[in-house]
Amino acid sequence: MNKQQTVQTLLFSKKAEKKTAATPNTALQSVDPKVQAFYNQLTPQQIVAHSIAVTHLGTSYDVTRTHGYTTWLKTQPQ
Repeated sequence: MNKQQTVQTLLFSKKAEKKTAATPNTALQSVDPKVQAFYNQLTPQQIVAHSIAVTHLGTSYDVTRTHGYTTWLKTQPQ
């Protein structure tokens, strides 16, 4: 699996967990562009670490609350 496929898998697997019966496709349609940009800049090592965190923490994992994401977000132009 290449980096782009891995990023897409990480994005959509997490959003798919948050789907509800009332809005089955809404979660997949609205991926935050900032989160997608964050995932796209991850190194292969960071992608592995991220997927381990997602696997171990399950639904309690939220990328927007991670140290890496918040640090990266501070460096991005508004």
